Amino acid sequence: MALPKTPVIETTNVSKARKQFSELLNRVHRDEELIVIEKSEIPVAGIVPMSVVQAAREKESRRQEFLKALSNIQSGSIAVTEEEAEREIEKALAEIKQERLLARRIVDLYDRVHACRRANS
Repeated sequence: MALPKTPVIETTNVSKARKQFSELLNRVHRDEELIVIEKSEIPVAGIVPMSVVQAAREKESRRQEFLKALSNIQSGSIAVTEEEAEREIEKALAEIKQERLLARRIVDLYDRVHACRRANS
């Protein structure tokens, strides 16, 4: 399974974000960019595409379903073979690894952008 394209991450300060808010929203919507907003050069917030929010909601929903299923298994109300449980655990671990890899790539990209900005200052 191919990883999704790493989105462009732009960093801006609060004053610029306030003045260009509509433009930033359009760029996030149109280009799937991520905007990090800094206050005194400290990242405090982000503007992300709705696809990121939806993915987070879906992830949380899957997590809740998994926890509920696990609870049912532990209580003995659902019979699951050891093989089925192992398959589901492997599947969950693979999803977590993919999400962590993507998160690492985004953080690395942000760090590189931030380092370039400091070097150019």
